[in-house]
Order: sequence, then C-alpha cells, then structure tokens
Amino acid sequence: MVPSTMNALVVEVPEVPENAKPDLIKKEISSPMLEAHEVLVKVSMVAQNPTDVQAFDLNLFGNGAVLGCDFAGTVKRLGKNVSKVAEGDTIAGLLWGGEIKGLGAYSEYTKAHESICFRVPNSISLQEATTVPLASLTAWLALFSKDSLNIDRNESDRTVLIWGGSSSVGQYAIQIAAISGFKIITTCSPRSFDLVKSFGATHIFDYNDADVVKSIKDAAPNLRYVFDTIGKQTSSTTASQAIDENGGTLCTVRPDKSFTENVTKQIKVTSVLVWTAFNRVIQYKKASFPASEEDHKLGVEFNERLPGWIDEGKIKPNKPKVIPGGLDAVKKGFQEHRDGKISGYKLVFIMWLPSLSAALLGAFAWTANAAEFDDENIRSISPYLDSDMQSRWYDFGGDTIVRTDSYIRLTSDRPSQSGWMYSRVPLTATNWQVEVEFKISGKNQLYGDGFAMWITRQRAQQGTVFGGPDNFEGLGIFIDTYKNNRPGVVFPYVMAMYGDGKTSYDKSNDGKHTELAGCSARGIRHSSVPTKMRLTYFQDKQLKLELQYKVEDEWQTCFDLEDPPAVPNIAYVGFTAETGELSDNHDIISVSAKNLYTQPGSGGNTGGKSSGGKSKSRKGTGKVTGNNNKEGGSWTWFFTKIILFIIVAGGAYVGYTAYRAKAKSHRF
Repeated sequence: MVPSTMNALVVEVPEVPENAKPDLIKKEISSPMLEAHEVLVKVSMVAQNPTDVQAFDLNLFGNGAVLGCDFAGTVKRLGKNVSKVAEGDTIAGLLWGGEIKGLGAYSEYTKAHESICFRVPNSISLQEATTVPLASLTAWLALFSKDSLNIDRNESDRTVLIWGGSSSVGQYAIQIAAISGFKIITTCSPRSFDLVKSFGATHIFDYNDADVVKSIKDAAPNLRYVFDTIGKQTSSTTASQAIDENGGTLCTVRPDKSFTENVTKQIKVTSVLVWTAFNRVIQYKKASFPASEEDHKLGVEFNERLPGWIDEGKIKPNKPKVIPGGLDAVKKGFQEHRDGKISGYKLVFIMWLPSLSAALLGAFAWTANAAEFDDENIRSISPYLDSDMQSRWYDFGGDTIVRTDSYIRLTSDRPSQSGWMYSRVPLTATNWQVEVEFKISGKNQLYGDGFAMWITRQRAQQGTVFGGPDNFEGLGIFIDTYKNNRPGVVFPYVMAMYGDGKTSYDKSNDGKHTELAGCSARGIRHSSVPTKMRLTYFQDKQLKLELQYKVEDEWQTCFDLEDPPAVPNIAYVGFTAETGELSDNHDIISVSAKNLYTQPGSGGNTGGKSSGGKSKSRKGTGKVTGNNNKEGGSWTWFFTKIILFIIVAGGAYVGYTAYRAKAKSHRF
C-alpha cells in the first residue's frame, strides 16, 4: 500500500535575510497523484545532473520544489490507462524535478510516463540504469528532432561532429550515431580517446589543440551537422567553425541557445530540450517550447528500443559513482559539481530510509551466532540490499556495482577497473567457515587479473594486490586467472597468503615466495556449474580450502593445513578485484558463514547448518608458519553474544522510540 505522504528533499528559502540562500530540507509531503498514463515509482536511486545543481543555486522553482530528474525504482501503482508497465517492474525514467511543486526524483516516491521510461534489463546494474534516461534521450532528440539537427536516418552518407564526446550526453550521442551508421567525429581530452573510440567514434581530436578546426575539416570537408554537448562560449564558437562554408546546423545543449552569439549567420543554430518528449508546452527561462507530437513519438520509440540496445552492448551506460547517505550526500554531490571535480563518472545517490526491523534482525542473527552474512547481518545474498537500497553490514567501493537480483560485480569486463566490498561488522568467532559463490566470466580469450577474499584486521583498503592492500594483517585467498611468471603452474591458480602486516605480496613472481598454500583450478572461469569456495578455520588446528567448479555439490580440496598461522581474533571479511589491460567480470553471488564448535570429522555438531555435498581430497602445495596457543571456540563466547544481543535490542528499542518522535520532520 502506498502512503498518502512521503519523504522528500524540499527547497526552502528563508524569508530573512532578503539575500538568504536556498537550502534542502527533509520534509514529509503529499505523495504524487497519477494521470491516466503515469505510474508511481518507489525511488531506489537518483542520478545527479547539472540541471539539478543549477536549479537549486539559481532557485529557479522557488520554495517547495523537489529537484532531481533521473531515477530508478520499483513501480508501485498504475494510472487507469497504463498498459506498457506492470506493478513490480523495475524501471528507469525521468521527470523535470521542480517544475511542478512537490514533484521530483529526490523523494521517496515519484512518477513516470509509461512511454518515457524503460524496464531495466538484467545486463546492467540499477546504478548504471539511473545514469541513462535524461542524457541518452537528450542525445537522441538532438540528432533526430526536427527542431534540433533533424538528421535524416535514411541518408546514405551522414557525418556528425559531437563536440565533447566524453561528456555524459556526448557518450550517448556517439553510441546512438554509431547505431545509425554515422561517420562520427568527436573532441575530448587525450585521456578519453580510448573511451570514445570504444563507443564508435571514427575520428577523435583534442579540443585544446590549436589546429583542431583544421583537423576536423580535413577529416570531414563537407560537414553539415554539429552537436555541442558542452554549451559554452568557446565550444559553440569553435565547433561551428568546422561546418562547411555553404552552411549547416549547430545544435547546442543549451535550450535557450546561450553562448552562440559568435556563430556565423550562415549556420543555423538550434537547441535541444529533453522535456519536449512529454508532448506539452514547456517554458524554460525566457524560451517557450510548444507541445511536440513528433518529439513525443521519438521519445517513445527510443525507450522501446533502449533495453534491447543495452542488452546487445550497443548502448553502454555512463560510469556511476554511488554515494549512500541521503541528504548529506546530495549536498556533497552538488558541491562536487560546483568545484568541477566530476569527470568520467556520474554521481548516483542511494535513498536512505531508516528500517529498525533490519537492524534488529541483524543484531539477533549476529549475536545469537547464526553467523550468516546477510543484508540483515553480514551475510550477502540476493537481493543484497534492504528495502531502502542500503546494506547495513557491507560497504562497497571503487567500480563495484550492485545488481540487486543477480550479483555484486567487483569489476566489469573492462580495462583498468578496481572494486571492493567489505563487511562493516568483524568476524569475531574463534573457529569459522566461510562459503562464497562467485562467477568469473568475460568475452575475451585473454583475460585477467582475478579476485581476492580477505579475512584481515584492516577493512576497505585498496591497493595493488588484486585491488586489495599489500601489507595486510590476516589471511588472503587469491584466485589468479592470468599467468605471469610461475613456471610449471597451471592457471587459473588459487593460493593463500598469511600477512603479518609487514611482508609484501611477491607480485613479480605471482606470489610464489609468499604463498602459504595453493592449487591449480583449470576450468573455474566460465564453469558450467556454480563456482564456490569454502574456507574452514580452526585455531591452531586446521585451515582448509575447498572448491566447487567441476561437478555441482562435489567439492575439491585445494589445500588442508595443520597448525595454521593465527588469523586475527577480530577480522573483517572482504572481496576485491582488479583488471589491467586484460579484464573479466568478477561477480560475488552469495556469501555465508557459520561458527564452528567441533572440528569437522571429530563426530560433533557444528554451530550452523551443514554445508552438505561430497568432498574429494586433492593435494595442495603449502607451507605453514606461525602458531597460537589459544583455546578453540567455546560455549562461553556463544552465551556472551546472547547477552550482547539483549543489550543491543534494548538500545535499539530506545533509539527507535526517539526516532519515531521525530519521524514526521526527519524521515529520509
């Protein structure tokens, strides 16, 4: 059931003093009312756009405005004539946040037109999907709207200059032009040459080059179409100079055509405004845009075709940078834009809505020794996040993306990526078993580099060892998929390293001289069965790693060590991955763990459910260092955790009572 009121970030300007600056305030306001072809969406994520910051700083919409344009979430209610979308669908869409009082994306609920949104395909994450709607539709209209460049898609020889190809809109413009078979000329900084080339640009030039106009004219002497995705005085003026002397069209991303005063008169200057796709009269500053049935049809066509293009890899989303934290994060993101710090990515905010039940369940599961890593605890299984799109017990960073119904992707099959996830709560059991389902896949014959699991005193540290830290304290398990300098070793290779906080990973020899134990695992990449690893640790007694990748429910022993080195009593569980010139998808599907009270094979029971499955012994290479004389797990620690749970639950109840007292004005 959808409530009649919702949480939102509302623009407020104090009455005094007269020059007071606007602020964003957490408020409870009325939920949106739907028209016939609209759907109500429970917002999960919002992508920041420059227009959000500009509208706020200039106070364009006044008190009561809710900003935010790009969003993704779950459909909760349908308008009476909706036929293209169903309740429960995960969609991404856009609206002009602030234009209508109380309606925007920075809110608990918003609404979308059923034809100007798209179902999020499984091939991308929700974070990535959130970056798509506004920028991609802007690019589509700029190329094909009769009021913009109006390029005939049936022409046999079409060349377009996209000025600012690495910008958010520019990236989509290149990809759409490539789908249409255009010859694509673009400008960007040299560091983005490879990126825009991968999108389909055929000629790439440095916009800072003094001879850039001459170079473009040499590449396209009869250029007629230019799309300026930057919209500055220098960009519009310089880009227009590349147009053929007989004339052509410059389309600027500035709807009011600002900064085009120096464009010569023989060139037709047009603009693009994405909101014309909604087929209603639009007023933007001093410019008025009539309702456009043609732009609406273009918008409908684009959103119908978009999921297929994404699945086929023809449209790749902007790179997202995910920031949790609600209001504080939005203000921080706005400031990043003002400071000019955003480059090569798009900020995506996860909406934060407090949930006491998840916290209580997590406290119970952890302190009562269920010891399963969950979004209610430290376990990580689909959907990975709570209903508020937060993980209470894991942090994510780097290039990690969370596809809530499929995987946590540490790196995508792209060069130069690094991602991580770490538990927020440490693993404090003396004896434990951690089981991980993962997937390593990619489209290339050459691939790398692999990923690591960490049981370490440190957490959330990035570095050069499969994306993780070098001088760590604890245990690292490395799945190395690319062979470098290990003669006689079959790759992929799985190895363990014990870190004392001082010894570095022997990267030049793929860890040979720092290896604790290991085994070859040919076939673990692109396996036909679910790939898993199970790590069992008994203090002073055993460290055992088992793998499943050949036959489902049949475990292969990688190594089984007696008298292993001592893992820190308080250690965080983490996963990292890294790609260089070679790449792979490195996905974490699920993580579970349990405390153990009796060593396997001793005839006793464990403190959790049985893992099940057959196990085959397999010789692993290894060396053992270190010792520790502490006793194994005890029931005393178990009952201590029960007592801790009672304390945590009592504290949570007190906190919840205080929270409810302030809920009406401070929920978000």
